[in-house]
Amino acid sequence: MYVGKADLHVHSSFSFDSSTSIRVALDQAANRAGLDVIAITDHDTLEGAWQAQELAGDYDIEVITGCEISTRQGHLLALFLSKPVPRGLSLERTIGLVGEQGGLCIAAHPMAPHVASLRARHILAAAAHPDLRRVLVGVETINACLPYDISNRWAAALCRQAGLAPTGSSDAHMGWAIGTAVTQFHGRGAEDLRQALVQGATQAMRTTAESPLNFWGGGNLYHMARRLLGWTVWSPKAGAAYQWRRLAEVR
Repeated sequence: MYVGKADLHVHSSFSFDSSTSIRVALDQAANRAGLDVIAITDHDTLEGAWQAQELAGDYDIEVITGCEISTRQGHLLALFLSKPVPRGLSLERTIGLVGEQGGLCIAAHPMAPHVASLRARHILAAAAHPDLRRVLVGVETINACLPYDISNRWAAALCRQAGLAPTGSSDAHMGWAIGTAVTQFHGRGAEDLRQALVQGATQAMRTTAESPLNFWGGGNLYHMARRLLGWTVWSPKAGAAYQWRRLAEVR
């Protein structure tokens, strides 16, 4: 059976700290990283994910409408959304609102120091609640952008304890980082991935042997700074050279 690859935690220039335009994200994911599915999960907005779905026909990839939601307890990935979920709510309320629209949740970079991450007690409590457990289905056990790997090992142990699906993601804020960690699943498309998450039948995998420190050494701070000044990395079409453009010109 075909084993699909998905990156479930990708930021675009609709996040304040990412330089990656939607076209660059889709081109990198489909044509350079060889992904089958990508989730655009910008901070507390669906604008980038909606644009990605509109453009997905130009690329051989499926797009999941997602978001990295800022709950009061920490960041939570929400997938298969149809409408925004407010930031600043409790973890329980946030999971409930995602579930009401048929979405699924994954704990993003849990227990990672110096990041707005969910603690183990929050995840275990939600996983033990029968209603929340139907929505909170996974733990990000590999986050490729963290400059230290210890929290990924903590996350893997927590995932096993909670009995949730392990996922791997790039948490990319630059185009080249997309696909540096992936979630593997049996099948090709988003619905196959959804079923694998619900059934706990996924695997997290790195696709590069490079140290996570290379994510930062490879220019992440530079890209964040340029994005804050109103620039984005842009490509006019699949396979074209990437270039810096003013954000206002490409939206």
